[in-house]
Amino acid sequence: MSADTLASFHESAVRILEGQGNAARLRQPDAATQSFPDSQWRQLAQAGWLRILVPQEHGGLGLGIQELGAIFRAVGTHLVRGPLLDHAVSIALLMAHVSEPARKRLDAALDGEKLIACARSLPPPHGEGAELTLRGDRLWGVAELVGFGQWADELIVFAQDRGECVLVLASAQTCSRQPCASVDPCVQYCRIELRGLQVRPEDVLVRGPAASQLLGQIEDIQRLMMAAEISAGVQALVDMSIEYAKLRRQFGRAIGSFQALAHMLAELAAKCSALGHLVTACMADAVAEPARLHALALVAKSYACTVGRYAAQEALQVHGGIGFTNELTLHLFYRRILTHQGFLGETDALLCELGASQLAGDAPIGQSPERAQ
Repeated sequence: MSADTLASFHESAVRILEGQGNAARLRQPDAATQSFPDSQWRQLAQAGWLRILVPQEHGGLGLGIQELGAIFRAVGTHLVRGPLLDHAVSIALLMAHVSEPARKRLDAALDGEKLIACARSLPPPHGEGAELTLRGDRLWGVAELVGFGQWADELIVFAQDRGECVLVLASAQTCSRQPCASVDPCVQYCRIELRGLQVRPEDVLVRGPAASQLLGQIEDIQRLMMAAEISAGVQALVDMSIEYAKLRRQFGRAIGSFQALAHMLAELAAKCSALGHLVTACMADAVAEPARLHALALVAKSYACTVGRYAAQEALQVHGGIGFTNELTLHLFYRRILTHQGFLGETDALLCELGASQLAGDAPIGQSPERAQ
């Protein structure tokens, strides 16, 4: 897809989100307890956002990660409340790998009328002793930090069955669910305990190597989407900081005229531009060479989280003491960006994996295996 078409795709998403007052809604005292799905989420579903990656033969738009990335860039500047990563990526990709009855159950979630939450085991050492397992026809274990799990109708459980990966679609109605505090203004978390939840044969969506491969693809695309969202969030932080530096006056002039602050804003803008170009390049390369998806996803997310943390901290410095208050929209972006850092791999872990792959003799990140030979 051309750059102009992607830009139009992004602009249409921005128009949908503009005027909804998301930041003001997220600052409300009862924001964390508001029920879900809400009217905004249904509007996004009706716009087709959740069906972008779904093949046309299964009722989707049949588009790719670049188009979905344009959506996440819009989301990055408007703080959308909802499990967009799980619905637009996890459920969307599953639609091409499951039976027709299971597809009908997933389809309702893509229409925004039903909520399906994704339950994963935490990585070691956090999840040791509480792994999600399928033993015979029963699910056992504890899933921490399940997004919007308290309102979920069903769960997609990423479990293990005797060392084999298995994805199960199970009812959430009989699970033990305990809401948890959330730093992220866009997500409410829940702790879910599976105490021998019965699983019917038709509830098993995918298992074995196919499930492992699909799970890896889901996580890599989610990393790319997080990078796209963070890059847009960083741009929003830059814009806020520049505007504030023009308005805030000290010693009779705008603080943006002070050399130290001007240098800080220039460095912030440069890193923001570099991140935006890197994310765009990673998505384009992932489409052109799907075999490199994993490495590109690690690069994009690790760099996005590094720049995101830097940008949030610098923006706080520009705004001074007010940057630490919940009343300022900046603080919501700060919390959102920091939350992304811990999902699907901390930056240090991702960089270690990238380094290990290079030491093992894999192709350089910017080069395909064929060219390396």
